[in-house]
Amino acid sequence: MFDFTDNDEDAFLIASKKQKRGCDKPKYDLNLSTIDGGAEKNIPSYVINLGKGLLLEVKCFRGSYYVGLSKVGKAGEVKNRFNIPLIQLDTFYKGIETMMAYVKDYR
Repeated sequence: MFDFTDNDEDAFLIASKKQKRGCDKPKYDLNLSTIDGGAEKNIPSYVINLGKGLLLEVKCFRGSYYVGLSKVGKAGEVKNRFNIPLIQLDTFYKGIETMMAYVKDYR
């Protein structure tokens, strides 16, 4: 039926599997995972009630610390949540100061 005289029949029908080589190259060019704004420290949870269902909290999630702003309903369920990595807190603070200065004349 088929004539495989010129080629090896097994090599033609079945593709050989390539062995994966180990790679010594690191996954990342720059690893900043140890500089996450408090991973080595143990910061306890802290929650501030800002009123009208707004909460400001410090929490740990998967080994990193975050400052979270949450909107909660009357039953205490979280409706919206916005998390800021602790390392970006100073930048967020500067942004809030700038926004406060901007809207100051319009209040």
